[in-house]
Amino acid sequence: MNVLMMVSWYTGLNKEISAGIFHYEQIMNMKEKCNVALFWPFDIEQKERCSCEIDSGVRIYRTRFKEGLKYKIQRLTDIFLAFKRINKEFKPDIIHAHVAGSAGKYAIALGRLFNIPVVITEHCPLELTDINNSRSKRIIHNVYRKSKANFCVSDYLTNKLREVFPDCKFQVMYNGINIRKDVIPLDVRKDSSVNAVIVAAFYNEYVKGYHILLPALKKVLENGKNIYLHIVGDGIYKKKYEQMAYELGIQDNCKFYGQLSKEETYKIIKSMDFAISASLTESAGVFVEESMMLGKPLVVTKSGGADSLVDKDAAIIVEKNDVTALSDGIKYMIDNFYRFDSKKITEYAVEKFDMENINNKYINVYKRIIQNKKDKNEMERNFG
Repeated sequence: MNVLMMVSWYTGLNKEISAGIFHYEQIMNMKEKCNVALFWPFDIEQKERCSCEIDSGVRIYRTRFKEGLKYKIQRLTDIFLAFKRINKEFKPDIIHAHVAGSAGKYAIALGRLFNIPVVITEHCPLELTDINNSRSKRIIHNVYRKSKANFCVSDYLTNKLREVFPDCKFQVMYNGINIRKDVIPLDVRKDSSVNAVIVAAFYNEYVKGYHILLPALKKVLENGKNIYLHIVGDGIYKKKYEQMAYELGIQDNCKFYGQLSKEETYKIIKSMDFAISASLTESAGVFVEESMMLGKPLVVTKSGGADSLVDKDAAIIVEKNDVTALSDGIKYMIDNFYRFDSKKITEYAVEKFDMENINNKYINVYKRIIQNKKDKNEMERNFG
């Protein structure tokens, strides 16, 4: 069985993997169960029409992507010709596209042209899609109608999409997490302080809630609580929030690490007392899942997907976009984090988010869809 992952984000050629790390981890686990390749058709740094590299035995295809309306025909041509090469070299039995409004719409068209079934996993919050545009909504609707299965990475996103597209079927399939059981804590704790962590990129100015979190941290400190915040992530707005920390006078109570490897990130999370997710909107929340896998309680805002992942034994949930609510939640966790059962949190997370289990579920779906196609073809041959 040959499975082609068609993704909406990844990392540019010859760069350390940062964006798309989830897809990379998924295919590295998936390759033990089937033949898998990855196709990223949106590489703005790609010079040639299509390239292919082998990473740990997996083919990674990239297509150049030029932005702007005047390049629309070229983009479509490049994606089509790249897929023609992929179909010849890899011969996919099924296409698994991630995000309907980007990779998904191309996957549906290619699947129809090459007679290959398509499944969709939706990661994008509705709030960040162009769903209010009638044309965009029609395109996304068509993707969900034509796909053989639609998966969503949280209960929240599943319910939202069912409301917007009631004639389409959606089911939950969480982002799979793969963390070794023997993660050793990194010696980064600030002595005499309660230590908390947030892992969130600075790719958007406001989505991850840093403009709320840093003032909330200041308020917590002004209330006499001793806390040190470890901030992992990089992006174009990182310097802005480093400057904000100085302006708020909290620079001695937080540290910006920038981009770290997954292994380093897990070691930092493991050494913390609790974790914080301050987002304004999320479809799910890989960091939330990872923190629970490592047994850490959380303060989580009502961002949609993230708060739908946790239960009362793993987190407290506070209003989003509210400095006072977030600071009150952090103060509560400072006083009560030790009351949470770390082992119970880990057991809950492993049961729901273990990548091995998630990928096995996907494999069963692929097999069923491919078999249905074979049965249909056989019936058409027999009965014309």
